[in-house]
Amino acid sequence: MNPTPTPDQEQAALGWLSLLHDQPSSGDQATFSRWLRADPAHVEAYAQAQVLWELSEVPARQLADEDALALQGYLNAMNTPRRCVTASKQGPQQILTAGQQVAYADGSADPLHAVDSESRLAWRDGWLNYYKAPLADVVKDLGRYYPGRILLLSEEMGARRVSGSFPSKDPQAVLNALQAVLGFEQHSLLGRVIVVR
Repeated sequence: MNPTPTPDQEQAALGWLSLLHDQPSSGDQATFSRWLRADPAHVEAYAQAQVLWELSEVPARQLADEDALALQGYLNAMNTPRRCVTASKQGPQQILTAGQQVAYADGSADPLHAVDSESRLAWRDGWLNYYKAPLADVVKDLGRYYPGRILLLSEEMGARRVSGSFPSKDPQAVLNALQAVLGFEQHSLLGRVIVVR
């Protein structure tokens, strides 16, 4: 008749089984052998733990594979950022992904269109990027980085188109470079105001 192991002995047997499946040291194996010989109930508890382990191995592996698949799907979804936009309760939902934008005003959304996010966010790295932008827009942006004011007095000059990448940390140097290309005049007043015409 097999002795009935106590719940503590069953728990200990599961612990030993787990340890022995995980590359035990020779000291662990010796200690396990002493534990196993110390009580016939230990032998029974260990035999039951082995049966339980074998019965659960296939379902556990299948569950682990399913979890890994679900985790991979979750990670893939995290790597493709999306935002859902609905113009109104009756309007269709538009899903935005990286590199897209939509304009929304007066209860309606324009169609999605591509946007160069890297170029648009270059200011974070200290750069201002323009492609065929009116000089008036460039001067307005430079004004944010200049400690004084920059005044553009010529509408005709303000309409001229500018393309390029410029460092935001030195607005005066950017204006000097643009002056060399576009040929406008610039005057500094009291070191705080730049007049462009």
